Amino acid sequence: MVKIIGDVPISHFDDDWQTRYKTRRQAEHVCNKTINNELFDITGFLNWCRDEKKYNLEPVAIKKLKHNRPIPIILSPAEIIALVNVAQPYYKALYLCLYTIGWRFAEVQYLTWGDIDFENNTLRTRQKGGSWKVSVLNDWLKNALLMLKPGKGGEYVFKSPKIIVKNGKRETLGNKPVVTIKHMLNSDAKRAGIVKHVYPHLLRHSIATHLLSKNVNLRTIQLLLGHATTEPTEFYTHVVTNDIKTATEDMFKNMENNIHTTSPK
Repeated sequence: MVKIIGDVPISHFDDDWQTRYKTRRQAEHVCNKTINNELFDITGFLNWCRDEKKYNLEPVAIKKLKHNRPIPIILSPAEIIALVNVAQPYYKALYLCLYTIGWRFAEVQYLTWGDIDFENNTLRTRQKGGSWKVSVLNDWLKNALLMLKPGKGGEYVFKSPKIIVKNGKRETLGNKPVVTIKHMLNSDAKRAGIVKHVYPHLLRHSIATHLLSKNVNLRTIQLLLGHATTEPTEFYTHVVTNDIKTATEDMFKNMENNIHTTSPK
């Protein structure tokens, strides 16, 4: 992004600049999905400049480029339970943030104890774009978080587990957010007997699909996921359709087996 943006003042980041940015990146054969992600990163930075540094900046609405989104092979409810059951308390709480309230990993990373209201059962995070999102703290997640022994308000809930050696003593990096969970997630998935490719965002995909399959309306799922419109939420209707195909095939296969094994009277 630096080589394209250069030393352009942040006050010049407008719709015309956004168009030029897209054109330049497409000329470099960068896929539309990556370009969209880059634009969201930039607008997040602009929001931070406006909210934290009090710069007088006009909001820039991202006009997403179209791209083909592959349908994920989600985890079943049984696989979710198996994954949570094998996880250590730290990762159990983290996985439940990704699944039960549908947060992105980037939203979970910066969760602090001060963002959790155990009395009113709510918790908040900065979502994509920089605005605050408030979620309901369900009992499953609440109990998992309480097992971690809540710290001070400004402390991250999920600190980096990295260790350094200082003056001959092993110490943690302090109040630094966790950077990645891919290795541990893959390890826990194998221990849980899951053969699917598991990654952090898959837990968010899974809760959305599970709720939709239970006939929860799109608007409710949209609010849970923090989507600005129902358009990205409608993606999960395709996932559910794929699940229906699998479910009916299994049912028909069982029916066929019963036909062959049942002797005529």
